[in-house]
Amino acid sequence: MSNHLAQERTAVRTTCDQLRKLLAAEKPPDVSGILQDVGNIEADALTALGDDFQEVKRSLEELLRCLRGLGIITPKNWEEFFGEADLNSN
Repeated sequence: MSNHLAQERTAVRTTCDQLRKLLAAEKPPDVSGILQDVGNIEADALTALGDDFQEVKRSLEELLRCLRGLGIITPKNWEEFFGEADLNSN
């Protein structure tokens, strides 16, 4: 496994971990379904390679986009939980 892939896996796991913390704090409706999606993405990231790993990253990006659209992720709580400005907020 390349060092780059290992770093990308770590980034996905870190994002999933912080997202779980954000969801625990925000307590949105259907949090259990969202947490299941987060867990599935994290599990898939541990074993996926190549195009499959790119699909895992796309799934995470789509989930983040959806949570932004629902107002669950806001620029303020993104910065609080991820420690950086949310460059993807609109």
